[in-house]
Amino acid sequence: MSASSDDSYKPAAGATSRKSPGWWQRRAGTRPTEIQPRDQERELEAPGPDERAGLSEGTGPEIIIRPPVIATGNHSAMTTAGDRTYLAVPYGEKDDVKALGAKWDPEGKAWFVPAGMALDAFQPWFPAKGQVCIAVDSDPRAEFARALRACGLQIDGSPEMDGQIHRVAVEGDRGRARSGAYIGYLDGRPAGHIQNFRTGIKTDWKASGQIAPLNAQDRAQMAAEVARQRHDRAVERERQYERTAQEVEAIWAAAAPVDAHPYLSAKDVPSHGLRQAADGRLLVPVRDTDGKIWTLQHIGAGGLKLFHEDGRVEGGHYVIGDLDRPGPLLIAEGYATAATVHELTGLPAIAAFNAGNLAAVAQAYRARHADRPVYIAGDNDHRRETEGKPNVGREKAEQAAALISGFALLPAFQEQDAGSDW
Repeated sequence: MSASSDDSYKPAAGATSRKSPGWWQRRAGTRPTEIQPRDQERELEAPGPDERAGLSEGTGPEIIIRPPVIATGNHSAMTTAGDRTYLAVPYGEKDDVKALGAKWDPEGKAWFVPAGMALDAFQPWFPAKGQVCIAVDSDPRAEFARALRACGLQIDGSPEMDGQIHRVAVEGDRGRARSGAYIGYLDGRPAGHIQNFRTGIKTDWKASGQIAPLNAQDRAQMAAEVARQRHDRAVERERQYERTAQEVEAIWAAAAPVDAHPYLSAKDVPSHGLRQAADGRLLVPVRDTDGKIWTLQHIGAGGLKLFHEDGRVEGGHYVIGDLDRPGPLLIAEGYATAATVHELTGLPAIAAFNAGNLAAVAQAYRARHADRPVYIAGDNDHRRETEGKPNVGREKAEQAAALISGFALLPAFQEQDAGSDW
């Protein structure tokens, strides 16, 4: 065991290692030139239909969440906002709305009226929903849609050109596979990037039409519409997370406790409270720090890992061992790594499920244990470095450790070794 900052904690006695639509505004930051698979899919291979069977949609009771209010000029009966109301405010008029009590949404890049505040004074800045347009001689969304389909991506209707990465199915995908990704922008000259992971196609796109610049009012209108739609998506995402949580809770309750499974045997680790579904897949619950299950990780006999669709993963984790035991906490990427470092040290170990989730889990536990030492047991993708590629496991572990003033632990390998984890 090697440590980036501290190596004072030794393995427990006798322990051994198991190895030798709408108009959109671009988000702040540079535009990517390549779309990477999601962190939660970084180590996954394309699954067969038998591995994906059984991930059905939930039918639990609907969670009611009030949608945002969009006021327009003919809403004379509306005097207060039940939720935040976004405004179309040109830059030169920002001080006026601020003086009236409007707030700035730094993520949405727009001004809004807080819930419960009277709206009458803000009527001059009510957005005329759906009236923003960009002067072009062809519709960039339709042109981008044609480019996506030419690359094999399957989309219904117009693509979402909001500066976000969107995963979609491609020709040849089965079941719920989504082997395509795209990102599109409508500000300035409309542009985007398209990637088909099944065929290897990777290309940039730019609109061919002539574009006239937006005036200040149109830019403010666009910002308000982008912020409103961002809020809408966040509300709907939370509703879907709750529906999925109810569904997986029922699946977990019906599953049987398991001690032996081909995946556990292959990784040479025991089951720490895992269960097995009727189809034979190993189930690992993805919980928050309060213990609520938000989704499940399904692991097939061959090691294929899939998260239950539409569940919350960010910040989710699985705890192995007793968190009340005094001493450091260990946080690792996957279940097998967490189980291994727990067996080696006897310390409580937390599986974050993927490298991209290490920081969120580390921050959640730092918030609960301000003074407790936290060690990030990262994977050491050393072979990628020799190929001139990023060592993602090490980089993410060190970033997470730095965020919480913790320590990064990495397994040591010789240059010719093929391993990457513990």
